[in-house]
Amino acid sequence: MKILLFPYYFTKLNFKYHSPRLVQYLLCNNIDVCFEHWGGTVMTLPNSERCLVKFSKTIIKDWPKLVQYCYQIGHLPFYEDHLIDTDGQRQNDLISVVQKLIINTKS
Repeated sequence: MKILLFPYYFTKLNFKYHSPRLVQYLLCNNIDVCFEHWGGTVMTLPNSERCLVKFSKTIIKDWPKLVQYCYQIGHLPFYEDHLIDTDGQRQNDLISVVQKLIINTKS
């Protein structure tokens, strides 16, 4: 599973600290993770495979547009341990949605 991090200085260590429930789920289920960075714009989002896209408060004003685009191309936008819904609001069901994504990817 590919996880796109933003901003560029956000590291795997930051990810582990800010998204502990997601990290625990991925580790407990032996899910291989590949980290890359994206630039915080629509133009920097790859559309070749489904990814988890880590959002940042630094681009919060652009969340609605970016979230809509993520869902259009099959990505899951998240902030810390929360899924971001199509209205730009944080939801608590990130892990269950990631589970579905993994199941659908294996099928």
